[in-house]
Amino acid sequence: MGVEKYTTPGGKTAWMVDLTATLPNGREVRFRKRKIPTREQAKALEAKTLQEVFDNTYFQNRRRDVVTVKQLWDAYEPICQRDNKSFKSNRGRAGHLLRHLAARDVMSLTRADVEEYRRERLEETTFRGKPPTSGTLNREIALLKRLISYAVDCERIPHSTIAHVPMLEEKNVRQRTISEEEIARIVAQAGPLLGPMFVTYYDTGMRKTELRLLRRSSLDLIRKVIRLRPEDTKTGRGRVVPLTGRVVAAIRSLPTPIGREQGEFVFANPETGGPWNDPYKLFKAVCKQVGIAGVWLHDTRRSFVTNARRRGSSESEVMKVTGHTTRSTFDRYNIVNEEDAREVIRRLEAGVASELAGTEPESRQDSVKIREGEAQEPKGPTGKSR
Repeated sequence: MGVEKYTTPGGKTAWMVDLTATLPNGREVRFRKRKIPTREQAKALEAKTLQEVFDNTYFQNRRRDVVTVKQLWDAYEPICQRDNKSFKSNRGRAGHLLRHLAARDVMSLTRADVEEYRRERLEETTFRGKPPTSGTLNREIALLKRLISYAVDCERIPHSTIAHVPMLEEKNVRQRTISEEEIARIVAQAGPLLGPMFVTYYDTGMRKTELRLLRRSSLDLIRKVIRLRPEDTKTGRGRVVPLTGRVVAAIRSLPTPIGREQGEFVFANPETGGPWNDPYKLFKAVCKQVGIAGVWLHDTRRSFVTNARRRGSSESEVMKVTGHTTRSTFDRYNIVNEEDAREVIRRLEAGVASELAGTEPESRQDSVKIREGEAQEPKGPTGKSR
């Protein structure tokens, strides 16, 4: 990048030097300095730094204070608590990092240190009595990288030494979906308070916290939609979630009628007036009562994605409803089985036969039919138009 001009938060113009150079031993170093008053000073600093690299005196001229991992977490913790909805999870991850790396100088960390951390963690057991998964270790290393990146942004350290350390391959992707018969049994057993909440999870694919904290002000039963504000979502992006007829009926059946001044939350614990504390445990308990094993509440989200795709909705349409922002994450929820693969061939063969016969190909009965100049409204997972 070299020398660049930028505008400070206060609206003033300043200059910065941001360059990457290769030392005689082949090691790359990144130098970054902001808040330089003039372009001439920035150019002089750039030239001085490049000369130090050429003379191999770059590190000799840069004595610095040691910055430890603990110091970085102490600085980042209040920011994480303010801005990150998963702060409690991050605090737990930070606890593991600090047990192993608290006193380490962040500028001395290498990939070897990260691998050693992973090895030591795999010798430990989680509260489930098993070693941490690859996904768990990835979240911990991702947090460590965020601590270091924040320190770079705050100019406490010049660059991250582990920015390019790769993540582990995660092999714990779940494939379980919930059938219509299973959700019917779960909703019936859950009763008039929890049943409507569980069927809404199933028919909307909303995240746990999005639905748990759903406010009456976000609900429009007349137009059959939920309007989530940016602050209500994990990604910070507002979206509209359409509702099926049975969800509207279920919400209207709640003991606390919608429209009265009887609380802020749609799905509320009548004993506290606030949202249910842990829908995961409530859902698991109901599943145990009806004899359904190996099911999590989050499987309702995967079931919605899979059902909506199989019943004719395009993947981009489903992603808009669920709030998935990346295709890679969406693919983890979109379960494709052997029958789906056969359906691809059936459609291909039907298309070939129709072309030879000079007729239009037949679609699956429950698919979205697209005609020239006319498109039907995409259908939701229950087969009803959204």
